[in-house]
Amino acid sequence: MSEQRNTPRVDICVDVKITDTEGNTRKVKSQNVSSTGLFLTVDAPLPPVGSLINVQVTSMLGDGEEPPINQAKVIRHADMGIGLQFLFDE
Repeated sequence: MSEQRNTPRVDICVDVKITDTEGNTRKVKSQNVSSTGLFLTVDAPLPPVGSLINVQVTSMLGDGEEPPINQAKVIRHADMGIGLQFLFDE
């Protein structure tokens, strides 16, 4: 597989809640993150490539505020999980 990343990734393992468009929620773990996306360790069934999901870190932030919910698109499947691209409002 050729390297296609445009931004550096940071290996980080945190608990993440993902919610699909039908409201189904699962808790998974991150493997790495960048400014444009992240990779999550996810057991089957995997959300389909192209599907939209909401992503939220499950631990509180430094000042005790709740982490934001970010929308992301599934861009690839891998042996251990899924690659996501963050969607930003333009």
